[in-house]
Amino acid sequence: MNSMFRIGIITLACALNFGIVTVSGANTAHDRVGSALEVSAAPATTIVSESPANSIDYARNLFFQGEYEKARQAGEALGVSQGSAQGYALAAEAMSAQIMLGLLDKPHKQSKRAFALAQKAIALDPEDQDAIMQYTLTYGFVTRTSLPLTAWRKKYPMKSLALIEGLQTDFPEDPRADALLAAWHLGVVRKTGVKNGEKWFGARLDQGIELYESAIRRAPDDIIIHSHFALTRFVIDPENYAKETQELLEKIAAMPAMTAIDRDVQSRMVEILDNFDNPKVAIKKSENFLDSKARA
Repeated sequence: MNSMFRIGIITLACALNFGIVTVSGANTAHDRVGSALEVSAAPATTIVSESPANSIDYARNLFFQGEYEKARQAGEALGVSQGSAQGYALAAEAMSAQIMLGLLDKPHKQSKRAFALAQKAIALDPEDQDAIMQYTLTYGFVTRTSLPLTAWRKKYPMKSLALIEGLQTDFPEDPRADALLAAWHLGVVRKTGVKNGEKWFGARLDQGIELYESAIRRAPDDIIIHSHFALTRFVIDPENYAKETQELLEKIAAMPAMTAIDRDVQSRMVEILDNFDNPKVAIKKSENFLDSKARA
């Protein structure tokens, strides 16, 4: 599995929220969504001098070091100048990282910008793994940042689920497929409640938890999967899941952070853990993270 595929698939968990529909007969991510949107630790890698500024490796190294905006610019430049699907995909991923971490204002507008970059990537190479990941990821961010009525009217949530199911079909060997579907189930429950989530969408709290636990067993060092599981379950039912959440946050705090995005997410989890003796503050900080808001 290439490095950008790993980053893209794990951050998707925070983007996708709810919806239920299965689109059959679709062969690509774009086919599954159709015209849904009317929008066009030390790091594992370091920048090396022999990587030219107009290379995908250079742009990726910027991303791994936490230079997200510079990575976006470098990736988009590759897309424009070289027709690089990977460049556009990296640019979309860099924007998604900034949205997830609450680093950008007007997240809905920025999510549509990121999706437009992913559209360009998948148009250039519909089979590129990174492009497919970013198409799904950024579509999820557009869904989550839309007003509920708008999202429902344009069927964003239902098409998000179709994309997740497509990823499971395309990449069944990757444990993060479980995390994506888990995020969908818990995202529905968080937005609509346990009873309505199952009644309206078929989403179940217990199934989401089981899928996250499966993903964690298969990817035991993945900070982002652990973090989204811990916080989403916690905000759904703080009283019943406080103990498990605190234990999971303690585990996350001790995990090795391999990239800048790992460290950035881990630091937010540590901040929540440090405030765990004040439930209102811990819940608020958890919700802020899940809603792509900056530190408060």
